[in-house]
Order: sequence, then structure tokens, then C-alpha cells
Amino acid sequence: MAACDDQTAFAVQELLAARCAIAPAERTTRDPGDPGVRLRCFLRWPGPRSRSRDRLSVPRMSMAGNLMR
Repeated sequence: MAACDDQTAFAVQELLAARCAIAPAERTTRDPGDPGVRLRCFLRWPGPRSRSRDRLSVPRMSMAGNLMR
């Protein structure tokens, strides 16, 4: 993923870890001349479940950053 800074990248990684199996990254990388940081982590998103699919859904975001229902 790409993020503005290390703190943001690791915060998003924590949110993903709360929802699915994840192999977390321990550090971010930066490319000279490019803004922000990159973090590579591997995750296994749970597939759809017949009874509890709503619990596993992630809210969609609009381009303005507002939650969409």
C-alpha cells in the first residue's frame, strides 16, 4: 500500500489485521524523489459466508473520504 507516512501505513496495516489473516511488514520503503512511503504486507481476505457476510464487509468510501451506505 502507499501512504503519506510510516504512522499511517502501520495504522492501516493494523486495521487490516483486525479483519483478516495478515503477514505484517516490519518496515516501510521510500523511493528518492517520490512522496510518501510504501508498505508491503500479505493478507488473506475471508471469502463470503452465507450467514455472516455483513459482519465481514468493509465500508466503501467516496472520493471525498465520506462513508457510503
